[in-house]
Amino acid sequence: MNQLFIKHNQIKFNLLQNAVNKIRLENRNRKINIIDLGVGRANDIHKWNKLNINQVFGIDASQSQLDEAQNRIKNNQTNDTLIQILHIDLSNLDEVNKLFKISNEINIIISFFAVHYFIDNLSIILSKIKMAPDCVILLTFMNLNSAFPPAKLNIIENDLIYIKLVDKNHIAVNYKDSPYFNNNEIIEQTINLHQLTKILNKYFKTLNIKCFLETYPDITIIENNILEIELMHQYIIGNN
Repeated sequence: MNQLFIKHNQIKFNLLQNAVNKIRLENRNRKINIIDLGVGRANDIHKWNKLNINQVFGIDASQSQLDEAQNRIKNNQTNDTLIQILHIDLSNLDEVNKLFKISNEINIIISFFAVHYFIDNLSIILSKIKMAPDCVILLTFMNLNSAFPPAKLNIIENDLIYIKLVDKNHIAVNYKDSPYFNNNEIIEQTINLHQLTKILNKYFKTLNIKCFLETYPDITIIENNILEIELMHQYIIGNN
């Protein structure tokens, strides 16, 4: 599983780096503000520091994870990146209104493996973010339909992951030997890619959707356990 997390961190960094380079193409010193929808423990702080992001607004519904994020920020802040943590439950429409407090123009919107928590409110969330004219959105997520026909799906399991269909809209997930799940099943909403792209098309002119497997130089040498997982993982880049 550690091998998978390392690869996913590489993918996330490359996505963010490419977005930063695109925005700073004509001005290397241009300030960049990021909003992270589902910041969790702020695991990406090293990426923000390395890319010289000016300000990050980290949003999450879990106070315990945000407390860990604050500790990580305190111990790892190595440059002038200003990180502001906000406790907002994006699955709650009343909470979403708090996004109005962020008056800064946002250059990059990211949500790494969190959009399923608030996909039903995503359009409203995006409407409340003050986007720069060339704002970029970066999403990574699990899309079961990309690998398995829903009608035939019941349980997917290998040495690394266990997924069980709860109903047509929810799955129980357990990444084995992962500190993020503590060996317990987590109930998650499944991603409807048609719904997701329909929402994003309202706010971004172009969408680039790819499977994680496309980032591997040679898929013929990938072990089957990882191959099964990466078939389900995708990312979207939205540009204006």
